[in-house]
Amino acid sequence: MESNLSKNDTTKRAMALYCNAYIDRVKIPLIIDSGSAEYIISLKLLKDLDMKITQALKTIMVNVNGEKRRPLGVVTNIPLKINNHIIPFDA
Repeated sequence: MESNLSKNDTTKRAMALYCNAYIDRVKIPLIIDSGSAEYIISLKLLKDLDMKITQALKTIMVNVNGEKRRPLGVVTNIPLKINNHIIPFDA
């Protein structure tokens, strides 16, 4: 795992923790955000993994820029592998 200290603001600093992980055989850079309420994956990654949306959502999410967006839906039981540990999650 690595960390990156943001230097955009000299009075406030935010640390991003990230590592490499795998979903199936696709290597992904994983950002670990302990303050996040939801998990998000890109549509491109979803297509690369040949996974399908399994549930519709009516939820509205607010991104880091304050923009409100509706997710396309939920994919369930995604097998995230970090080192030798597989952690199933929904995104």
